[in-house]
Amino acid sequence: MAAPLNLTLKRGPSVWDNPPTPASNWRIYGIAAGAALGAFAARPRANRHWLMGLALGVVGTSLLAGRFRSAIEEGGRQVRVLRGVQKDHVVDRASEDSFPASDAPQYQ
Repeated sequence: MAAPLNLTLKRGPSVWDNPPTPASNWRIYGIAAGAALGAFAARPRANRHWLMGLALGVVGTSLLAGRFRSAIEEGGRQVRVLRGVQKDHVVDRASEDSFPASDAPQYQ
């Protein structure tokens, strides 16, 4: 028995798919930096309140930065869309203002 022919094309990733984002370790680095600052706060002659506040700030920022970044990117996309709409209004208005001049002359 002959092997069946597979006539489907082998294609690469679609250009319409979102490209995969590489995994980053910035959250892990932030937690490690916060832990290091917390360890410095445990030393006897350290300014404990200031270092612990800084350590908690670094850890919190590293854990929540992804959500803030996505919210800022979405806001930027909306602003770009609104700017594009404003430009379209300018073009439409100019087109409407020049409408009588764009008509072909009428012959009687």
